[in-house]
Amino acid sequence: MKNILFFLMVFVITSIPCLAKNGLNINEPLKQGGYYVGKVMLGDKVTFHGKTVKQSSDGSFIIGLGWKYKAKANIRVDHKAGG
Repeated sequence: MKNILFFLMVFVITSIPCLAKNGLNINEPLKQGGYYVGKVMLGDKVTFHGKTVKQSSDGSFIIGLGWKYKAKANIRVDHKAGG
């Protein structure tokens, strides 16, 4: 019984990070030719490969990847609160 409980606890603990959302509120993996709408808190700065991404008044932004895009996406968020 202890072994079953142990394995159940390990399963639950290792599954939790898989269920967490990312901080950009992008709900799907990035892929070639796609465009993605994300949202951050007001005042946060989003950069994509070193270039500032424009945001709407509610913190929404769009990132598009060309159909020949093969590099890793480098998206950075600098939080206004400093986190």
